[in-house]
Amino acid sequence: MVGGQGIYEEALSDQYKHRCKLVIATRINKEYEADVFMPKFEDSFTPLFISKTYSQMKDEITFDFTFFGNRELLREQPELVPTRAMSEYPKHPEMQYLEYIKEVIATG
Repeated sequence: MVGGQGIYEEALSDQYKHRCKLVIATRINKEYEADVFMPKFEDSFTPLFISKTYSQMKDEITFDFTFFGNRELLREQPELVPTRAMSEYPKHPEMQYLEYIKEVIATG
């Protein structure tokens, strides 16, 4: 996380998380030494979308973008899902597979 730990903690706190509809996280496939971390939010947010995996060839670092939606807000207002923002990135093959399985279960 680049700066602003206090801002993230406050935005995801019980006092304000009802106003936070979306967390967009960049997942990096490399461990770094750090003393500041993103606050836990997975109990209140659910993964909506995972982009394809990108690669930074110079350092052989892979990363993707994951969109997490606020469960409570999306239950009340499903139209808050940011479909336009998510469409900017190709889907991760795993997300494509899960959507296909969901469709097969729903339609037979």
